[in-house]
Amino acid sequence: MKKKYVALLLLICCYNIYANNYLNSSFHFLPTNNLQAKLITFFVDTFKDKEQVNNTISSAFLNNKNLKTVKTSAFVITGCPSNINVNNDAGNCNALISSNLDVTSFTGTLNWTMTGATSGSGSGQIGSYTFNVGVTTINYIDDDGGSGCSFTVTVNDSESPVVSNCMTRYPNVNSGACSYVAYNNFFPTATDNCTTVNVVDWSASGATTTNNIIEGKNNFVGGVTFNAGITTVVVNFVDSSSNTASCSFEIRVNDNIPPTITCPGNQTGNVDASCNFTIPDYTGLATANDNCAGGVVTQSPIAGTVVSVGTTNIGLTVTDAAGLTANCNFDVVVSDTIPPTASNPADINVQCLADVPAANPNVV
Repeated sequence: MKKKYVALLLLICCYNIYANNYLNSSFHFLPTNNLQAKLITFFVDTFKDKEQVNNTISSAFLNNKNLKTVKTSAFVITGCPSNINVNNDAGNCNALISSNLDVTSFTGTLNWTMTGATSGSGSGQIGSYTFNVGVTTINYIDDDGGSGCSFTVTVNDSESPVVSNCMTRYPNVNSGACSYVAYNNFFPTATDNCTTVNVVDWSASGATTTNNIIEGKNNFVGGVTFNAGITTVVVNFVDSSSNTASCSFEIRVNDNIPPTITCPGNQTGNVDASCNFTIPDYTGLATANDNCAGGVVTQSPIAGTVVSVGTTNIGLTVTDAAGLTANCNFDVVVSDTIPPTASNPADINVQCLADVPAANPNVV
């Protein structure tokens, strides 16, 4: 023990030479007993230059394995920032924060590290920084990695997806069909400031009724069939942060295929006793076809029209639901097949007003 005390006294003498030049040392030395602790703490705390303290201690106690250097509590932070919660900057998946990131004051060397949604490191106050959407943990530390304080920065994605290509469509029916088969590029799409793939749900009402949920796509799966007529489609887009956007538009499938009609052959008819013929309804004799059901056949002259002996032309027209028409014609030949009738006249009595003269053969 005497050797150790002598060493300590020598060390004190040596360090007192520098005591007037260095203050507030940031280092202490681990002694082996209370006496060493008191003596070493006394002179080491008077020095500020840790490198000089280390070098001197190492030289003075080169052979003393019980002496070690440790850091004191010279690194002090006051006013650690509070947790920050902000929304993303418009159009970006991040936010620039320019305030409330710095500590109020500190002593020693200040460093920082970031982990989580945003990573990085640096020295001094952060000042301003761009943080990604998500949660970032910031640690202020000293130059030896000692933790001073920590707080979080949370950037929320508050921006809804942006829908494009949301407009009324005017397709024609497919050939020979009363419907239109839509494909991917036919539907609206959505983009987002953070995610490129959105969840899509959609529904249709009107000429076509359907309800589908398609996940992981930002457009429709092709092959959806829409009937002729007007269908209203509502599309909802949802990004990964549960922000939504909606689009409502119409699909007006146009039937541009006219119907066809075939008339019956020429027809005959006979007048009645009044020499009149009433035209019947011939529409049931026509053969009409259309790609869409519901065509209506009309006649001209209409049924019930009265004609006389002779030939009358009949026109039949089929009109489909889209207003497209087709025509055909045939004749109705009206004849008089009723013979005339006669009756004997009544007897006639004739009275002579004078005597009839006798015959005179000499008269020429």
